[in-house]
Amino acid sequence: MKMFKYIAYALIAAAACSGLTACDDDPEMPPVYYPVRTGDGSAAAPYSVGEAMMLVATGQAPKTGVFVQGVVTEVTEFNASYGNITYNITDPDGTGYEFEVYRGLGLFGEKFTDITDIKVDDHVVVYCTLTEYNGTIESNQGAQLVSLNGSEYPREVQPEAEGDGTGRNPYNVRRALQVITSDECPQGDVYIKGVVCSITEIGGSYGNATYYIQDPGYRYDQLYVYRGKGLNGANLTASSLKVGDEVVIYGPVVYYNNSTPEVTSGSILVSINGSPYETSDPIYQGLNGNADGWTVTNVSLSSDFPSDGYVWDWSNSYSALVGKAFIKNVRYATDVIISHEFDLAGVTDAHISFQHCYRYASNPAQIYTVVARETGAADWQTFTIPTFNDGTSFSFTNSGTIDLSEFDGKKVEIGFRYTSTTSDAGTWEIKNFNLYGDK
Repeated sequence: MKMFKYIAYALIAAAACSGLTACDDDPEMPPVYYPVRTGDGSAAAPYSVGEAMMLVATGQAPKTGVFVQGVVTEVTEFNASYGNITYNITDPDGTGYEFEVYRGLGLFGEKFTDITDIKVDDHVVVYCTLTEYNGTIESNQGAQLVSLNGSEYPREVQPEAEGDGTGRNPYNVRRALQVITSDECPQGDVYIKGVVCSITEIGGSYGNATYYIQDPGYRYDQLYVYRGKGLNGANLTASSLKVGDEVVIYGPVVYYNNSTPEVTSGSILVSINGSPYETSDPIYQGLNGNADGWTVTNVSLSSDFPSDGYVWDWSNSYSALVGKAFIKNVRYATDVIISHEFDLAGVTDAHISFQHCYRYASNPAQIYTVVARETGAADWQTFTIPTFNDGTSFSFTNSGTIDLSEFDGKKVEIGFRYTSTTSDAGTWEIKNFNLYGDK
């Protein structure tokens, strides 16, 4: 096997050479050739191995998918469970660069069935994202083989990046991949549209699905959706989501491990095959980075509640508002509300949604509620939250829509009520609060 770390560092040295075809100032090092640019990474003009490696070594590699072509020099690993193979490719012109295709899949994402599915001297075109890991320049896991020994593959034209992530103008997959891998990855929930191209798992005891979406007519850019829920947070079954469905997703995104752009746990489907959904922009967004403007009201606290204790607090570690009455290994009986005042003058169809999760509580729908009252009123009205997570982990899910239209045109306080007992004092986390309405 070639010494990839040496090659990676040599490529950086080569990048510093100007106007030469080789750097041979150091007699201890063999000549290092830098490639002539002949491709642009598209389906029609794939990068050579040398080009791809030079882009990584000089910090110019695209973070989205590219096409790379080469000749197989070594097949190193086959994983039968996941159907992937790790192998090395080089340019056929003898420059010596070797690029590792790490745990790549077969033609167009199909699983390999045997290590002999790829052989030394095979000519391949691979669609992948480029990275450098511990000195090895390689593809991220999940690369797709698109051509084997000259087999034809679709030279589909990559769509333009479109959308701004709002309900009225969702990101397409191409744009979503760009913003997720940028230095300004969105911190709140966004809307993304696409076509379901594969489903890894669906249903089960948690009613979620892990799947991929792509832009219509372009199979190469795919976005990973991890454990998303169904329409408006409903459970998914094998019959409620299928390959080929056109969907709009609403949820949080992350560049996981700086290698996998994904819609992470807690997303919901807001539209399947054109079904209508909330497209208006929020008139207020909060609990996104802080809890500024939110006020705590202690309805009741047990007599032994610590004088320096509190139920509601903003956690920078979790980027969420956290309610809990389990303090220093003691459960306390509490009834505490945190609320924010809003002026809904001129607003109709007021409604809210947010991301939340709970753990260590036996009856979350009864003890964790939304409350609201007209400013100045004495009593709070209680509103049931449509959707909770399963309670086995702190996995955020969308609350679903909560109708507050009875407060249209009024000043209103909207809040969250946490109640607990000496035997049931779980943890409730809330973030990304959105207030909607027509003005």
